[in-house]
Amino acid sequence: GLDPEQVPLGDRKNMAYSATLVAQGSGMGIAIATGDFTQIGTINRLVNNTETIKTDVLKQIDQVSKYLFVCICTMCTATFFTAFFYTD
Repeated sequence: GLDPEQVPLGDRKNMAYSATLVAQGSGMGIAIATGDFTQIGTINRLVNNTETIKTDVLKQIDQVSKYLFVCICTMCTATFFTAFFYTD
């Protein structure tokens, strides 16, 4: 036989996953995995290991936001010193 880890999800039998709805009847079960060792945990691990790519648009937005930050700080500093030195 195959190792249970190697069997595709669609081919696994007699398994109830998190949030599985039961329409009728009753049953008992045991937890075979929790946390990071569940299918959701595996998906979470795969999603967190992806690389983030900066597109050209994101690079341009970063550049514009830095320019705006410098301009706003310069105007705030100029306004402060103008008010500080020219008020009675």
